[in-house]
Amino acid sequence: MSSNPILLLLADTDGSIEREVIGSDHQLDMVICPDLKTGLTPEQWSRVQYIIASHLYTVDKELQDRCPSLKVIVRLGIGVDSIDVAYAASTGVAVCNVPDYGIEEVADTTVAHILALFRQTTALHQALQDGVCYETFTQFVEKAHPSRRIRGKTLGMIGMGNIGMAVCTRAKALGFDVMVYDPYLRPGTDKALGITQVDSLDYLIQNSNCVSLHCPLTPETANVINSKSLQLFKKDAFLVNTSRGGQIDEAALAEALKSGQLGGAALDVQVTEPFKLKGSVFDGVPNLILTPHAAWYSKESYEDVRTGAIKAVKFCLTHSDCSRLPNFLNAKTIDKEACKKRWSKL
Repeated sequence: MSSNPILLLLADTDGSIEREVIGSDHQLDMVICPDLKTGLTPEQWSRVQYIIASHLYTVDKELQDRCPSLKVIVRLGIGVDSIDVAYAASTGVAVCNVPDYGIEEVADTTVAHILALFRQTTALHQALQDGVCYETFTQFVEKAHPSRRIRGKTLGMIGMGNIGMAVCTRAKALGFDVMVYDPYLRPGTDKALGITQVDSLDYLIQNSNCVSLHCPLTPETANVINSKSLQLFKKDAFLVNTSRGGQIDEAALAEALKSGQLGGAALDVQVTEPFKLKGSVFDGVPNLILTPHAAWYSKESYEDVRTGAIKAVKFCLTHSDCSRLPNFLNAKTIDKEACKKRWSKL
């Protein structure tokens, strides 16, 4: 029976990149995407020192408590809303992420969604797929009337991190005037990017032709788009979200689209994922583009995120503490004594 530490890999992967990065110099057993109720024995749970988890897995208190030897949780991605970071900190478990992958992919997808709304390409394509034949100009205009010229329109951005800045540069190249609301934006960033920073979210929404979300999901940003804020949108405005589904009140958005309060929306993320359209609040809702949390993906970005995550584990295998762990998110709040005990007894 093995006594090696276990890496619990909660992601749909074959483990090839992870094994290549770890190499043969380190003793580490890997358990990939098990049934969390029956897939591990109590003895195996006791040897779990590292968890790498995709956004589809919730690493909550219950899961963390099953792993008495746990050192580090690595989010296979950027957002850590699926991890109970505060509990991990209180028990001395380090949490890190991979913040620099998929930036181009998410930015490109965001702009693709914006273009699909402004130019109605998705709606027109679907109409042809459904058998519609535009025999008269009137018929065509009736379907294509939401189309808008982009140059001179205002793109309002909520949040301006790495992805937000990548979207900003692309949007400006297309002719958008860019406005941003971000209370945490470093002073001078607006001037460096040639954009307008505002200190009121309501003002941004009221004065934008399209609003795009680029902030993490926190108690502060949960349901930031809700029935009240949706009333502030221009009637033909668009909404794009490639960030986190929990930032939008989905029922309120569905109603706004049905009533015509909003011109259209494109969402790559939903509150419940994996997302199933049938039976959801968005089933049958018009002027809505949905994709299944795929903005981050390309062959290259998938390799990047897996490599970044497993490098964090390799760091742990070659260091005696986590003080210099890359992208150590709860370094300031972690119980240092509890953390020291976890590393000293392993």
